[in-house]
Amino acid sequence: MTRRGRLFGCALLAGAIALAAQDGEPATSKPVPSNPGTSPSPPPVPFFLSPQIPQPPPPPGKADFSTDVDMVLLDVSVRDSKGGFVGGLKRGDFQIFENGRPQPIQTFNTEDAPVTVGILVDSSRSMRSKRREVITAAESFVKISNPRDEIFVINFDDKISFGLPVGTPFACQIPDLRDALMSSPLDGRTALYDAVLAGLAHASEGKNLKKVLLLVTDGGDNQSTHSFDEVLAAAQKSNATIYVIGFFDVADQDQNPGMLRRLAKETGGSFYQPRQVNDIVELAEQVARDIRARYTLGYIPALNGASRYRTLKVMASAPGHGRLRVKTREGYLAPGAPAEAANTGLRGSVR
Repeated sequence: MTRRGRLFGCALLAGAIALAAQDGEPATSKPVPSNPGTSPSPPPVPFFLSPQIPQPPPPPGKADFSTDVDMVLLDVSVRDSKGGFVGGLKRGDFQIFENGRPQPIQTFNTEDAPVTVGILVDSSRSMRSKRREVITAAESFVKISNPRDEIFVINFDDKISFGLPVGTPFACQIPDLRDALMSSPLDGRTALYDAVLAGLAHASEGKNLKKVLLLVTDGGDNQSTHSFDEVLAAAQKSNATIYVIGFFDVADQDQNPGMLRRLAKETGGSFYQPRQVNDIVELAEQVARDIRARYTLGYIPALNGASRYRTLKVMASAPGHGRLRVKTREGYLAPGAPAEAANTGLRGSVR
């Protein structure tokens, strides 16, 4: 099959999924804009509350509520004491707390739903010796992922480059994604924060409710026009889960794994620091399995005009499972909050 044929097949598949998801409702979403090519100054990321989530009819005797509301959607991972994924849990096995107050769960989904995924790869000069392993890891990640996922690639060094051709915002075929990863020469410095902001913005244009960024880098930022606080605030306003695979040299004065570890933790993702470059393939596969094993929980917050950072906690318990470890985002910035990250104890230059 030709490259054009593969991309057209992806488009047809994506269109069919979108129509099925609408379940008879008229289309209201905007078309995904064309790939911008390069973006030295990424656009702002919209708040992660999902507008107008359709709800099932209320049970008899229960009060109805408007569907034209904003709902907080949480991507939730549950593991047992041995680190294994725990499936088969029910809605009643979970509790959600916002600012310490319990929230009724309005949406619960255990299906392996398609995800909008951004693969962000450091293409600075120092990554030359790791490129082959990074591409192999990305291919393994895609093979294990849901075949209905929509995926994009951002390569970053001094500037931000979208790997897919202009006019192709997402792809689902390995050859196209391999070409996207190979499209940028390995040179220059590292505009890491700009790349994450661009990834959050582009992921928000995808049709899937679940968003994920997989960031692969070997150093700290030394070129971005944006700060870490801006990146953190954007992540706290988005619904993206961020995974980081970082190779860090102790002699690198720019390295700052603490910031990337925090970014992953804040969004409910994971931070990995492999001992050797060959470990990246296994880690990428682990990320893909984690994404597919997650639960989706949603609730409607009482905003009451209060625009500020809100802490989140999800707990799970079920007979026969022992103590369960739940991972999700640690909080979010409510609508109208200033573009400043929440001060939760780790700011500025973190090492």
